[in-house]
Amino acid sequence: MTMMAGHFTDTMPFETVYIHGLVRDENNQKMSKSKGNGIDPLVLINKYGTDALRYTLIREVMGAGQDIRLEYDRTTDESTSVEASRNFTNKLWNASRFVMMNLGGQTPAQLGEPDPTQLELADRWILSRFSQVVQRVCQNCDQYALGEASKELYEFIWGDFCDWYIELVKPRFYGEEDAKRVAQQTLALVLEGILKLLHPFMPHITEEVWHTLTQSGDDQFLAVQPYPTVKPEQIDPAVETQFDLLIGTIRTIRNLRAEAGIKPSLKIETILQSDNPKERDILLATQNYIQDLGKVETLTIRGEAAPAPAAVSAPALEPTVTPNPGPEPAPPQPPPWI
Repeated sequence: MTMMAGHFTDTMPFETVYIHGLVRDENNQKMSKSKGNGIDPLVLINKYGTDALRYTLIREVMGAGQDIRLEYDRTTDESTSVEASRNFTNKLWNASRFVMMNLGGQTPAQLGEPDPTQLELADRWILSRFSQVVQRVCQNCDQYALGEASKELYEFIWGDFCDWYIELVKPRFYGEEDAKRVAQQTLALVLEGILKLLHPFMPHITEEVWHTLTQSGDDQFLAVQPYPTVKPEQIDPAVETQFDLLIGTIRTIRNLRAEAGIKPSLKIETILQSDNPKERDILLATQNYIQDLGKVETLTIRGEAAPAPAAVSAPALEPTVTPNPGPEPAPPQPPPWI
């Protein structure tokens, strides 16, 4: 190829050669016809989808030139690793459906970008996390660290965007119109950016969702859209530090609820105790998020130690459970023959 290009065009067709590893079978053996241990990709594609198999092969790359061991059960034609990628595509599809159902039929272009002065704490957090993900993904791709880039996207999309930000903004769809508008703008902006970032890894589902989100015609393609660039002004380490404490607190409350056997639908009284004034200020600023996601009816934030009532206590630093002792046992009854 290089010799023909040099002869006919006097130019080199490429300057960089990416040498990838082998895709090995479930026993880490090289696939060959003589061994009969080949894995038919069409079987996995029919079961899990093209994007799932493609993403799995990229995600498993630990370094340039490293071989990949593809998990595969020959008795059932199933692969746990490809199934996990299929679940990721389902998560993205369902999250995208939820976002588009709450945009009022508007596209990201019609909604426009949110006003920075009207952003709530959750909005500033997700935009900061998104800008950092864009920076790391671009750096990894420039260094051909495709596996690391795919893992960054997985953690951000599944964790930060789906599990946290979408859940945090749900109450705003039923509140004031201005807060709802900012939430719609931020959701649309981040979702479109996610689709552009993920497109080289999952081209089919991202193209389909992008067309629906942007209402683009058949003559337009996501593949030719500009790739996201970093916006340094959106990166806010202080906000991310606050959210680390918030997420840790909500997880603590959820774990304590599970340990105490409290039903998910039942709201509880929660006491958060911290001797750090900065932590108390953060908890006070994010108490609405804590009450919404932690299913908390009454939230008390304090710094001094005091006897807690019979409730679930979720301190910021040392979680404890104060179970309800219940009614006192009845005194023993004498035997009937006395």
